[in-house]
Amino acid sequence: MTEMLVSSEGIAGAVARGNETLEIDPTDTRHMFWKEMKRLFFAMLEVEPYDFDDETMGEFLSTIDGVLNIL
Repeated sequence: MTEMLVSSEGIAGAVARGNETLEIDPTDTRHMFWKEMKRLFFAMLEVEPYDFDDETMGEFLSTIDGVLNIL
């Protein structure tokens, strides 16, 4: 598996692609993917390391594994 570095430019590009999808055809349900990725990104900006206890971290890791497997 190749690791990719996350950069602000990369995230901005993903947000721009999501916005383009909305502008091209707002009835296309694929825009929901980009909308949710944008929501996740902004939520991550507000999370502090101490916000997660062991149980919450376990739930998060289990859930994000499912998302990443789909991607």
